[in-house]
Amino acid sequence: MSKYKGPLDDWLRLYEAAVSFKQLRCWEWMDDDQLFGVQNPRTKEIGFCSILGGLGEFFGLTLFLGESGFRGFQNMLRGCLDPVDALHVQHALMVSFDSRDQMDSEDMKIIRSLGYRFRGKHAWPSFRQFEPGYYPRHLTDHEVELMTLVLEQAIDVSQRCLDRQITIGEADVNKNFLVRVPREDNQGDLQWEDHWLSLLQIFSYDRKESKEKSPTAAFDEIMLASILRQKRRKQGTWEIDCFYAPTGPVCESPKQRPYYPYMYAVGHKQSGYILDFHMVEKATEAAEFTTRFLQKLQTISELPKFIEVKKPEVQKLFEPIVTRLGITLVLKESLPLLEQMKVEMHREFL
Repeated sequence: MSKYKGPLDDWLRLYEAAVSFKQLRCWEWMDDDQLFGVQNPRTKEIGFCSILGGLGEFFGLTLFLGESGFRGFQNMLRGCLDPVDALHVQHALMVSFDSRDQMDSEDMKIIRSLGYRFRGKHAWPSFRQFEPGYYPRHLTDHEVELMTLVLEQAIDVSQRCLDRQITIGEADVNKNFLVRVPREDNQGDLQWEDHWLSLLQIFSYDRKESKEKSPTAAFDEIMLASILRQKRRKQGTWEIDCFYAPTGPVCESPKQRPYYPYMYAVGHKQSGYILDFHMVEKATEAAEFTTRFLQKLQTISELPKFIEVKKPEVQKLFEPIVTRLGITLVLKESLPLLEQMKVEMHREFL
């Protein structure tokens, strides 16, 4: 976990913005699907703001970071994710207003240093960074600066919505989004402007600058050729899935950020047996699963006739191999055997 090292003045401004945001109670007229953007003055990346609290249970604001953050929000909104996976796909910064017993020692250290006192439920500001597959951590210095600007712009936008100066509808990929864009004046101060931009315009910079690697379908051609030469018969159906393991976070050293393992599993549908499983630290390392898959195929007497998956990304990962092997790959809505395995794993780690 990161340790607080930033200037106290930056934290003070952040807490002042959070207190002002809470006092405005903008969730009384803003819904969490009324997204608007704020551009990061440093990186030019645009994040999407979602104001939380309309249901009266959880209060705060989430800044979904760039295209990956927006896609994660979309998938959660559409219910496209497994419940466990939904907890681990967020790429975002968040402020939430929690109870005292939800604060950790680092939260309390900063609050005491600033001289703040909060009382009651949903009164204590908590700031966290979420990254897919990792345990939430405290903000870095640059994130403190960004979250402060975001809260200040959220106050401005929501107040103007209340006064009917602007209208923000439900998030719609076919419509333009309000984005608050900063420019520096002659004195070096930031002045903010309204821009209405399409998703293509918003993500154009993000796509150029992103260095995030997606899992590729690279695999061992020699191993595949060896399997093809054996000309084994095909019979039965396998289920294959890749998902965040329903376990607690793993931390292998004090300096390492705790993470949630990303897992590959193979089940034999007819017998109900789990044939193989493997875990890696990051979803971007999922290409390692194709090697495990080929290794498994080398140890069995017959190949599956069908392989069922339910996620397009899993289909993309394994399709080049199974096509070469003459195995039929089927995209299904559910994988009963592996879903039961996940339920049992969750019970074990509760």
